[in-house]
Amino acid sequence: MSEDPAKLSLSNFLAGETNDPLEAPPSFTNWMRVGAWAVKLYEPELLATADARTTISYGGQPKSVINLCSYNYLGLANHPDVIAAAHEALRTHGLGACGSPMLSGMTDLHRELERRVAQFLQREDAMIFNSGFGGALGTISGLLRKTDVAILDNRSHLSLRDGAILSRCRTEKFEHNDSGSLDAALARQKGRRQLVIVEGIYSMDGDFGNLPELLAVADSHGAKV
Repeated sequence: MSEDPAKLSLSNFLAGETNDPLEAPPSFTNWMRVGAWAVKLYEPELLATADARTTISYGGQPKSVINLCSYNYLGLANHPDVIAAAHEALRTHGLGACGSPMLSGMTDLHRELERRVAQFLQREDAMIFNSGFGGALGTISGLLRKTDVAILDNRSHLSLRDGAILSRCRTEKFEHNDSGSLDAALARQKGRRQLVIVEGIYSMDGDFGNLPELLAVADSHGAKV
């Protein structure tokens, strides 16, 4: 590999170098070997609970840090009542559902959680997923069909884009938070069933979605958001 490894990323290794799809590209293997020090620094291992303050392995050494990257936003993963409930669930139901919801993986605890979530949100029903990524992907791929069009903000999370791809619908993108760009995108797909896909808070950038203007534009085209 003649290029400077520090100037490369995973995007440089998307295409294979041999006829064997199971063989790791030699250049990628070498890149990983040369950049092993970076993996140790930028892919730290968590050594404690995912709390606001936690301990990670940084360069092979324990390091106390402030945690700004976990999904434990409210700290409930470490709440004594939640831990006690998890212990009780382990005692009565064992470790994991060991199956998909359609087969043997839906327990009475899952149903109870869905019922309580629906009640809290004042909705008719609710469906839980085991991750935010799965929830977004499953919802979008379940709602859209091949004849539909997904109109996505160009900074939409990968899970939303993958959901649209999985549904095999048409996709159209508009400039981030730009109501004029959305208007043009909707006009280009006039006559088709459209779903505008945006985020309330963009997880990759941290900015708020321009919902009032985007909702007004979508409504003028008869499109759902």
